[in-house]
Amino acid sequence: MKEIRSRLEEHGLKVELSKTAREWLANEGFQQNLGARPLKRALQKYVESPLSISLLSGEYAEGDTVLVELDKEKSEIFFKKK
Repeated sequence: MKEIRSRLEEHGLKVELSKTAREWLANEGFQQNLGARPLKRALQKYVESPLSISLLSGEYAEGDTVLVELDKEKSEIFFKKK
């Protein structure tokens, strides 16, 4: 998550994870026998790639803070301006 944050900060954006999103991502990316690699893939799949698409489409501008949230009913990550 540090890498994602630092890249966004270069463009004047901040990102925050809600507690539920953080826990869900940790659970999705946990495989004891593989170390941190599955967590990195989960962050890329559920946060980095979709957020990149949102940024390229102009949904967020310099100075915005993007909150990463979890829709508990759908078990899906979504983004919103904070």
